[in-house]
Amino acid sequence: MSLVSTLVAIVIVSILALTISTLVVGLTRESKALSQKFEVLELQLAILSLFSRPSNCSCHFNSAINGIAPGPLTVNSTSGLAQSHDIDLAAIRTGCDFGSTENFIVRANVDPSGAGFVAESIRVENVRPTGSTGEYVGELTLRFGGPGMIRPLAPLIIPLRLAVNLSAGTVSSRPIQGCLGTDQDLSLNGRRDFPWNQTEGAFDLVIPSSMTPVGSTLHLHIHNHIHLPPSATNACLVAEVRKNGSYVDSCRDYALRETFLPNPTFACTLPISNVSPGTYRISYQIRGICAADDSVVPPVAGGYHRIYHSISN
Repeated sequence: MSLVSTLVAIVIVSILALTISTLVVGLTRESKALSQKFEVLELQLAILSLFSRPSNCSCHFNSAINGIAPGPLTVNSTSGLAQSHDIDLAAIRTGCDFGSTENFIVRANVDPSGAGFVAESIRVENVRPTGSTGEYVGELTLRFGGPGMIRPLAPLIIPLRLAVNLSAGTVSSRPIQGCLGTDQDLSLNGRRDFPWNQTEGAFDLVIPSSMTPVGSTLHLHIHNHIHLPPSATNACLVAEVRKNGSYVDSCRDYALRETFLPNPTFACTLPISNVSPGTYRISYQIRGICAADDSVVPPVAGGYHRIYHSISN
């Protein structure tokens, strides 16, 4: 072999090695980014499960118990004020033991699990009156950051209803009495996993009347990762919700098969507002295209299908 041929071979091998290295790094980053999204979803489920019992929510706003909150646990009730100040909680615990140093679900700027990102702030934002005496609504908002975050994560927002004592404190600083709502079945907050080879599936979520406060929202996040067969060039996730057999809503996500990323990930989100008692059937399909009459894609071995479901007052 001539010197020129040898040099050409070395260059080709070097380019291939660099390409493979870049691909591996890219796949590792994608895997970590997906893992971080799952961390946020799991955190959402943990908070919703905790706050499904209003007493667990209320103690976080009780200044006599929660002595570590950096700001006042109050609401500005000035007449005509559309929005009060944000309420900084700094942490959310697994219960009402605020003397413990180990019962945190999440703390601002602390990453105990090594996920690579933190909740930079944990605040109740957009606090405002509902029009009913002593009732306010707000949004528990967690904003994420940190040097290990692969790509920006959307804030985690959970709606809350608060009872405010309008006879105590001052007009600009009314104490919060607690969270409003009724105890919910913890099974309403959870995750359903389906086998990798089940490219269509469904399950029923029963909403009993005793556990459905007026105005509750059912949150659904459908997440699928499939290994496409070589013949498939694209695929589409179609998710649908029906209540007692009648159509409620649907969502879809489309992905192309790429040379170095042949195993696409799909995700779509459905917030179902004003849920009422009944049976909600949640289904998904992975199709070749998004047409309603298209055939379901047969996967090759690997992947997963996952649906997160939660309910908030």
